[in-house]
Amino acid sequence: MEIRKMKDSHKSTKDATASDVEAFVNWPLVNGVYETENGSTVEIFGKHSGGSSVSFDWLEENGCLDCEPQAYPEKYDENDVRLVWNCDYCGGGSAKLHKAS
Repeated sequence: MEIRKMKDSHKSTKDATASDVEAFVNWPLVNGVYETENGSTVEIFGKHSGGSSVSFDWLEENGCLDCEPQAYPEKYDENDVRLVWNCDYCGGGSAKLHKAS
């Protein structure tokens, strides 16, 4: 999976790969832009909502530079879809997503 980090910034953009799409069966979101309370964003796009672009703000989400956001959100409950990040150093975390206005 490719992770592109913005130069001189604490934000990153991560694009989904084909293996991410195959691993995610019950896609919880339709095309659009979703954001966390702290400003990280997930854009869902494509004919079947199979594309994803994540802009993860480590600082605002209380993560660290080793955190790796997942390319696809996870559904925790009926109205609880989250951006999830994994990290061996800090333990990772998640944040609830809502439709950006």
